[in-house]
Amino acid sequence: MVSKDQPAEDRTDLAEDRTILAVERTFSGWIRTGLATVAVAIGMQAVFGPFQPT
Repeated sequence: MVSKDQPAEDRTDLAEDRTILAVERTFSGWIRTGLATVAVAIGMQAVFGPFQPT
């Protein structure tokens, strides 16, 4: 027998799953941005060399 609370519990479980997935996407975005920043910095260093003021 299905209780009246079952649909609400299912929705809550699904909402928790969506929240976890959203957090993972956000974390992945931050990691991707950080790695891209490091790659650009390494590329700039390779192209322009060490910066020495005149």
